[in-house]
Amino acid sequence: AVVLSEPPVLPLDGRTTEQRTKVACDNRTNVDIFAVHADASRTGRDTVERLVVFDLRESTAENCGLAAERIVGLLPAREMEAWALCDADAIAQACGLEAWPSSRGFPWGDTPIERIEDPKRALDDAVAALTKRRRGRRSIAAAAYLDRIGETARLERLRRLDSYRAFASDLRDAFDSLGLLRAE
Repeated sequence: AVVLSEPPVLPLDGRTTEQRTKVACDNRTNVDIFAVHADASRTGRDTVERLVVFDLRESTAENCGLAAERIVGLLPAREMEAWALCDADAIAQACGLEAWPSSRGFPWGDTPIERIEDPKRALDDAVAALTKRRRGRRSIAAAAYLDRIGETARLERLRRLDSYRAFASDLRDAFDSLGLLRAE
């Protein structure tokens, strides 16, 4: 069993590794896994991972003995909305449809998900297209649909994304280091 605290978010406040390290070290006894979320372009992901995740892992290990596996990188390509875009059917279901209409193309066209320049806008466009908002009427931002999309998005589609696979691998390592995974 895995229990998420309420709220499940502990902001690692601070712009420096030292500031984030202090928060993580101060909370190491009541938080098992620290998911570090940072958005980055595909090309900037390695830099963000090194400067945010790896540096925090090293610093917390040195300062308070926190195991590196307990720091999990959550680094989607550009923005979290990119992960929502990986399952068009989940977007459609969040908008009250059974599946993405075969008669409609995707607002992002054939662009691979992790190469979409503005995932927030692409998701907004997808929701607007599916909810058929009339011109002049204010549409609901796609962010209002993210929870529902997240609940129905299929893991096999998420696994197509490099950034998701890296997160899943880090999370699996964290669970394993805490003894939360069963041997198969």
